[in-house]
Amino acid sequence: MNDVLKISVVIACLNAEKTIERTLRSIAEQQYRNLEVIVVDGLSRDNTLDIVRQYGHIVSKIISEKDRNVAEAINKGFRRSTGEIYCYLNADDCFTPGALHRIAGEFMAFPNIDVLTGGCLRVFADGSSKTTQVPKHFERLIALRDTIEQPSTFWRSSIHHKAGELD
Repeated sequence: MNDVLKISVVIACLNAEKTIERTLRSIAEQQYRNLEVIVVDGLSRDNTLDIVRQYGHIVSKIISEKDRNVAEAINKGFRRSTGEIYCYLNADDCFTPGALHRIAGEFMAFPNIDVLTGGCLRVFADGSSKTTQVPKHFERLIALRDTIEQPSTFWRSSIHHKAGELD
């Protein structure tokens, strides 16, 4: 397993029984062997946790307790993460096929990169979709507007610890 970077995926959820399985299935379909999936549930009152437990073959840790907000839930997950690469998904986000292998390959090929972000396929409730792209001059624009797509952004754990938790 040393030839593949360990990726930690944190999923924050609350009453997500309608979408969490799709999210977990997209992770399982990655067939990425050095993976840590941490689900942080804010005490769901539906079948969310039952569905999560069905994915015990990929879910490493389940934290089920009250939290103040999504940022606190995600921080709880990252505090328990042991991977070299971090990302988080909301309970209705999915990875495209092969995403984790591609991300790991890029981080291994370019060891000086701390953050990797890309376009994102957004699928809407009406069935329509749109693929976003990282804008030209991204580095200059980031101070002016948030153009980072969270489901398609990954970063090294070392930079996470330097930057600190989400607020």
